[in-house]
Amino acid sequence: MQIFLTHTDTPYRLYREPGVDLHVSPVSLSIYEKATILFAFWCHHGYSDEEGWHHFLNMKNLFATWQKGLPHHVQSILSIEDVRILSSAPEERMEKLYQLGIRTITPLWRGISSIGGAYDTDVGLTPLGVKICSMAQEMGIHLDISHANPKSAKEILAISRHYGIPPLASHSNFYEICPHRRNLSDELALEVANLGGVIGISFVPPHLGHGEDLEAIATHVRHGVKLGLSHHLVLGTDYDGTDTLPHGMEKGVEDLPKLYSFLVTMGFSLSFVENLFYQNAYLFF
Repeated sequence: MQIFLTHTDTPYRLYREPGVDLHVSPVSLSIYEKATILFAFWCHHGYSDEEGWHHFLNMKNLFATWQKGLPHHVQSILSIEDVRILSSAPEERMEKLYQLGIRTITPLWRGISSIGGAYDTDVGLTPLGVKICSMAQEMGIHLDISHANPKSAKEILAISRHYGIPPLASHSNFYEICPHRRNLSDELALEVANLGGVIGISFVPPHLGHGEDLEAIATHVRHGVKLGLSHHLVLGTDYDGTDTLPHGMEKGVEDLPKLYSFLVTMGFSLSFVENLFYQNAYLFF
């Protein structure tokens, strides 16, 4: 089996909770024929923007050592979640991110920052937020609207449209199915797809609703198919960014074969499930 996950917080969990059992680990990834994982670096919201930058650099060094232990068939894509840490030197730090291998950014996380308003606000991007998103696009870095509210998400998507670089919603579900503010309206989901982007199904139980189990995941997938997004759906997961996982999948990445089998038994074709698990995200990146 091949898997491609578009959002995991493993670097942060490694950094803040050394020794904890991870949802994503070299051992758990070894069961797959091929795996590509998008690893996101996030700094705790309790840090100032400047403190966050220095914690990110330390986190990156720790992760680089851990990364060497990954099986040879595992590829990594690196991301920053909450780019407020760039605020005091945006040009210099954006260049540094690119040099360190960052290829996607999630501009917002929670509340109002120097970048703009996240999902729990109604505030759009600040001028600095627009500048940083634009600089990222000029370098070929994808923009991720997960954690954005409708206003800030539309502004991020407008920047993606201007530069012609497809956006993503790396770990967001459908608001129509579960009305959590972190989830996407059908309008936003369709706009992401129309721009050539992908939508990563989140495994965070409050984002799933409806039993918070395999059936709940299938319900969001089915809704995406109903919207015509079959080739834009991917696995976001949010592994290591949540303390709980759907019922029946509590171990993490090693439980993905259960979801694969369940979706097939629910009537999704093998080719569709294979595309969901790997090919759609592979083609995007």
